Amino acid sequence: MEYGYQATGSLGSVTVKLYQSVNATFDPTDQMLDSQTITPAPNTSATASFARPTQLAPDSRYLLVVADPLNTISEANENNNMQVVAATSINITSLSERTFVSTDEIELRATVRGAQPGTRVLWTVEGKDAAANVAGFPTDFVTTTDDAGVATFRFTPSNNPNLVSDRHTRWTRGSYAANRPLAFDVTAKVTIDGTELTAGLSRTSLGPLSQDETDRLRQEYYDYRIPVPERADVISSLGGGYNRGNYRVQLSDGLDTRYKAILTAYRGQAVTVTVNGRQYDTTIPADASITITSGYRCPQRNKAAGSLYPNSLHTRGRALDLAPNPVSVTINVNGRPTRVVLPLHQTLYPALYAAARRQGRALAEAGNDPVPVGDTRENHIHVQW
Repeated sequence: MEYGYQATGSLGSVTVKLYQSVNATFDPTDQMLDSQTITPAPNTSATASFARPTQLAPDSRYLLVVADPLNTISEANENNNMQVVAATSINITSLSERTFVSTDEIELRATVRGAQPGTRVLWTVEGKDAAANVAGFPTDFVTTTDDAGVATFRFTPSNNPNLVSDRHTRWTRGSYAANRPLAFDVTAKVTIDGTELTAGLSRTSLGPLSQDETDRLRQEYYDYRIPVPERADVISSLGGGYNRGNYRVQLSDGLDTRYKAILTAYRGQAVTVTVNGRQYDTTIPADASITITSGYRCPQRNKAAGSLYPNSLHTRGRALDLAPNPVSVTINVNGRPTRVVLPLHQTLYPALYAAARRQGRALAEAGNDPVPVGDTRENHIHVQW
């Protein structure tokens, strides 16, 4: 951007600075963008120039060219050392979605100062993090400014077939670690009076556009082609066995209340135990415990654990795998109190199975394979609802 100056007498070297400002009045708090030194010939007029800035603060509406801003040169008139130019700039000022999965439409708006209605704005989306090196996102996609100088751009990540293929293959192999987030940077570009101006989402307070932990979990459901839960359905981890997923968030459809109900039904349950060939009646002790070997599992963890069912109810927070812990009771054998460990498969597993059946469909399993209740191969009772 060009400015003119006129020297009266011999001035020597003069500092000229370029500022951005919210108004047309120079204030020492205005942000300096550039600086140069000129040495005018005595009693002459000439021109010089600054490169037009391509990035301005959103509230900057003017560019101020100020000569001798500190008034180090004594002049008869100190009020003619400034040239004011209306600022031309582009800034991304609106982002519709800060939370998203790949099927969500994302809308951005850029405000272009100094542009006529219908000015072309070119938008480019670049994949970052888990989307890095995925080709096919919009490049130099054209929208135009409205009467207010605003250009609107919308894109949906899953409209890119390369991303869809990547998510359905590379991200569905099973994992015991959390997935990296999908992330994007978006740039808007405009050319005014031969000067190209750009704005980047990552350089604004709106960015970056990156999935949080909740959406990283939700994205897994899209990747495995199963219904994606709403954000409101994702809760903070219940901890312990309730969450065997890869994140600090999970789904739960009553995991904790169902477990407590099963534990209550298990304790005090009437059972029999055989000692020296004779059967004795007893009950499961009130302090007997049950281990949750698996509760909620995210789809990646579910596959890594060997499940053949991507939409297993474990991935919905509607299933528990439970194992009884060893416990002993005191039985009166031949008139003498005798401490007896209750048999695991003969007594404890059947009792646990009976308690679990009150909460839903239950079965004994060895790993992922069903086995008869009381079979020595069983290592948990699976219950789902």
